[in-house]
Amino acid sequence: MGNRIAEILWYGYTESRICDKIRPASLALLILKGEISISLPVAAITRKQECELLKFLKEDKHFCRYYDAIYILFNTGLRISEFCGLTFSDLEFDQKRIKVDHQLQWTSQMQYVIQEPKTESG
Repeated sequence: MGNRIAEILWYGYTESRICDKIRPASLALLILKGEISISLPVAAITRKQECELLKFLKEDKHFCRYYDAIYILFNTGLRISEFCGLTFSDLEFDQKRIKVDHQLQWTSQMQYVIQEPKTESG
């Protein structure tokens, strides 16, 4: 997690137009306070990378417990919060369907809550 934060801060500093006018520590504070937003380029993994990850998970004695969850996430398009909010009644095996009408969220008050999905389509 720390490396990702450092990556975001460095990207924001080097890509911002104010990098010659503000110290990195000051920029970091503004980003962390939410006064400046940074959007990083996002790259999806390739099909080959997906297969390699699933193979690793399946064969590793420690990480094999995550194989089913990661497989479902890759093959359904569910958000992690939607997946975490699934209950047995959401699984419609006879119709080969997963009903997504809620998600599990962690609040700033350190509580889990059930909320509607981000989009109407689930």
